[in-house]
Amino acid sequence: MLPSWCVDAVTVLRAAKVVRGGRELPDWANAESHELAGCSLQGASTETEFDGAQRDASLSRATLLCPAGSDVSQGDRVSFQGRTWLVDGVPMEVRSPTGAVSHMRAPLVEWRG
Repeated sequence: MLPSWCVDAVTVLRAAKVVRGGRELPDWANAESHELAGCSLQGASTETEFDGAQRDASLSRATLLCPAGSDVSQGDRVSFQGRTWLVDGVPMEVRSPTGAVSHMRAPLVEWRG
């Protein structure tokens, strides 16, 4: 169970899979969604592409802390406060010695521009 300050509710989007040209691709237009409550989305880093002149491209990373056993997987999208993040890697269970603060951590990434 996460601490009492973990009060964010996020929406998890999971794309259906379609086959096009012999390849399996995500069909985000027909994605299914569900809500995860008792979470905390924590910013980690952000960077802007800079090549002598600032551009409109940025990369942001964050970590989603959610209750143990939450239904969130690599490749899902997470929507929170008007932003949509991609689950970038495999979410991992974090077990505490007593189980009191066991939870799941999911690495998130957002590209803009």
